[in-house]
Parts: sequence; C-alpha cells; structure tokens
Amino acid sequence: MSLSDDTEASSEALAAAMAAAKTKAEALATAAGVKLGEVIAVRESVVPITPSTTRRHAPARAAEPSPSAPANCGSTRRWM
Repeated sequence: MSLSDDTEASSEALAAAMAAAKTKAEALATAAGVKLGEVIAVRESVVPITPSTTRRHAPARAAEPSPSAPANCGSTRRWM
C-alpha cells in the first residue's frame, strides 16, 4: 500500500522527526549542563520497508544455546 502523493505525509513526518530530535538534544544538553545552539547540520536517512513472509508463518521456537559459547558453571577454569 502506498500514497499516490506522499508530499504532505513526508513533510509531516519530517517535522515530527525534527521535533523529536530537538527534544532529545535538549534532554542531552540538560544532562551535560550545556545549552543548545543553532542547528549545524541535518541528515536524513531512508530505510526501505519490505514485507517479510518468512517470519509471519514460521512457528515460534525457543532460543537454542550457542554451542561455541563457553558457559561458567561455577568452575575455576577460565576461557581465553
């Protein structure tokens, strides 16, 4: 599904992203004890979303332990 003209939706999404970035930057600046200045640079990245059918129909299974990972069972042996 897609919009025939996504200009307005894209503009709204970008505005929301900028507002979220500013909120995050203000929180970081406050935690660091500094004040924000003017915006120096803005970079946009786009990640394509593709539907995946393999996970949707795959049965859930429990995670299996990795055979190559050493386990510490209370012994004094150290893995190097």
